[in-house]
This record gives sequence, C-alpha cells and structure tokens, in this order.
Amino acid sequence: VQGQIVGIDLMESKEKGLVVHEINNTTEYKNTVRVTGVDIPALMIDYAIKSRK
Repeated sequence: VQGQIVGIDLMESKEKGLVVHEINNTTEYKNTVRVTGVDIPALMIDYAIKSRK
C-alpha cells in the first residue's frame, strides 16, 4: 500500500497487544469520529493542504 494517508485495522491480542490486521489505501473513520469526537476528515484536509506547500 502506498500513500500518505492509509487505514490500519488493528486487533487486540492478549499475548501481543495491538496487532496490525490489514492496511488499506482507503479509510473508513465514521465510527472513530463518533466515538472519539476527533474530526478526522478535517485533519486529513489540513494535512493535504500543508503537504502541497
């Protein structure tokens, strides 16, 4: 997967802690925004704008 913004799916393991399950070139963050209150789309836009400078 190439890209500056990627989606990483993590699973929790009793033995290893957080384990990377898969990495995607597309992201889904709706539930993360709802649970955390963090405006992820706004952060992605800010990152894209700053990266172009």
